[in-house]
Amino acid sequence: MFCKNCGAQLADEAKFCGSCGNVVEAAPVVEATPVVDEAPVVDEAPVVEAAPVVEAAPVVDEAPVVEAVPVVNAATYNTNFAQPDFNQPAKKKKWLPIIITIGAVLAILGAIVAIFFDQVSGFVIKTFGSDDQYFKYVEMKEFKKTTNDVAEVYGKFTNPSNKTEEGAAEATTKLNIDKEILDSLNMLVGEDVDISFLNNIELKFNTNAKDNAIKSDLALEISGKKIVDFTTLADMNKQELFVALLSLSDNYLKITPDDTSNSLSAAMSKDVMEALPSDDELEDLLNKYLKIAIDNMDRVEKSTKTIEVDGISQKVTVLEFTLDSQTVMNISKDVLKEAKTDSTIKKTLGKVEKIAKEQGVIAEDENLYTSYKEGIDELLNDLNKEEFENEEILTITDYVNSSHEIIGRSIKMGDYDLLSYITAKDGDKFATKIKCQNIIVKGSGTEKNDVVNGEYTLSMDEEEYLTLKVTDYNKGDIDDGIVSGKFLLTPSSALLNQMVGSSLMDIGIEMEIKTTEDNGMLNLNIVSKGKTLVGLETNAKKTKATKIELPDSSKVYTADQIIEWASEFDLTKITTALRDAGVDSDLVDMLDYYFIYMADSSSGYDDSWQEGDSVYDDDEWSEDNWPDDDDYEYDFYVDDQASLNDADENEGPLDIF
Repeated sequence: MFCKNCGAQLADEAKFCGSCGNVVEAAPVVEATPVVDEAPVVDEAPVVEAAPVVEAAPVVDEAPVVEAVPVVNAATYNTNFAQPDFNQPAKKKKWLPIIITIGAVLAILGAIVAIFFDQVSGFVIKTFGSDDQYFKYVEMKEFKKTTNDVAEVYGKFTNPSNKTEEGAAEATTKLNIDKEILDSLNMLVGEDVDISFLNNIELKFNTNAKDNAIKSDLALEISGKKIVDFTTLADMNKQELFVALLSLSDNYLKITPDDTSNSLSAAMSKDVMEALPSDDELEDLLNKYLKIAIDNMDRVEKSTKTIEVDGISQKVTVLEFTLDSQTVMNISKDVLKEAKTDSTIKKTLGKVEKIAKEQGVIAEDENLYTSYKEGIDELLNDLNKEEFENEEILTITDYVNSSHEIIGRSIKMGDYDLLSYITAKDGDKFATKIKCQNIIVKGSGTEKNDVVNGEYTLSMDEEEYLTLKVTDYNKGDIDDGIVSGKFLLTPSSALLNQMVGSSLMDIGIEMEIKTTEDNGMLNLNIVSKGKTLVGLETNAKKTKATKIELPDSSKVYTADQIIEWASEFDLTKITTALRDAGVDSDLVDMLDYYFIYMADSSSGYDDSWQEGDSVYDDDEWSEDNWPDDDDYEYDFYVDDQASLNDADENEGPLDIF
């Protein structure tokens, strides 16, 4: 037989095709058999009977072979096999879609289990495990969040990139002062002085990093006129830092590490940093030894209760564990035993040993790892000899929600509360309370789609001190460095009374922040009754990094030439810029006079004075010889007294006083 679907040859007794899996239909075979039996050719030909050749011929005897390949089925063979052979893939397997479907279902189930792994595993451990096992599960789950954050911060400090990331940004900060505040300031300095220019003050900051060099500029501008600036330029390849006030002088001051002890210390620090474990290794270490500690925490009591925080109730699982001195001893021993053979610690000690020998800190024949193991053996020996009476130290209580997350914890020493915190949720609503001795923080509000709105208060000895109002704070994008929200910090009358001696003031500090990947806005204001008194408005954005030109060596002073570098400053450029910016002339004249006085004093300074050059003899300069207050006159001794006299006669800026 042949398969109608794919044309493959089949055994006579086959029920299914071995190639494509198609069900074999036996009907055509049954129909084909009588065609040969009913053929009239054999019955009607007498010549065949008389002919001896026919009797000897094996053709009739082999007729059953012909029946095995029926003539009637030839058409079926041609139509059912030949066509699929050209128009569809050969040997198509119908069981393949079934396997693919089963695989897809398993993949979906696997994804669901992966997504809800914590829920599933937590449910299984909570339902079928012991109280101790569930306590260890939720504690490790909580600690792993912390160890991950610690390792991330550690990695940024211990493994800094040798190459500075290229990029650039600029920011502008503008000062805003309310008119009533300006009027009050005018009363202090004199109504004839115009200080309205304060609202035209801007700080402009630019930073640029390219080709392992960093340049930063900070400039003070008034009404768009640059008054003074400060520039820093770092050459990371040579580890050199240049500073300059380019609005006053085009010279730079170069600051480099010392070539002796400081450079040695810096090299040692860099090498030691490279020898320390990586952030991933540190995270593994923390998780390993925290697990050892938690695995020793037994005799946990589990119960269920409903907590209430500021009117919000939530059902929780309560896990209570008492830490005693015997548990502490067991933890110490197990940690030391594991640390003795820890491969990461061994590798780190090997690197540190190599550096120490290169720097001559330890002898060539000293082995840090051997000394380390010997030290652990001594500690373990001392602990094994230690005799103590087992006493309770701390009672730790965890409050766990239905997602197996710790939403609260209480730590007690006997009957004394050391620390407690709890956050209850009901839908989008939440309420939280933190207590540390006599300090209590309470808060409540809503959290929807990671956006928090709420109000928090800080109290001490049952006296409220601070209130923090949070508006539209989106905590979902924090990990990506994107922050948005508004915060208002308001001191209470009790705190104001302690700080300024009056509780009549109504002030607060308001901060509004909104950032994206390329832009940022920050407003920091002192407000009163919803009105901004004084504020700083900052806007920043990313820009394109550009090539940084290092200063010409002819314009560079070294650190021991700082006096010469400063003497190149032309301070009159500041007062000229102030006048161009429209600053009140009386204020500029006063500043100009101050600069002249500074220049005269520095140029006329005489460092040849000796102790014996006092204008009074030691015997005369005594309390008994002090003149009466009414008769005492102040004498000013300056080298350029004439210049001061001229300033007085000309009725210069001193008149403002």
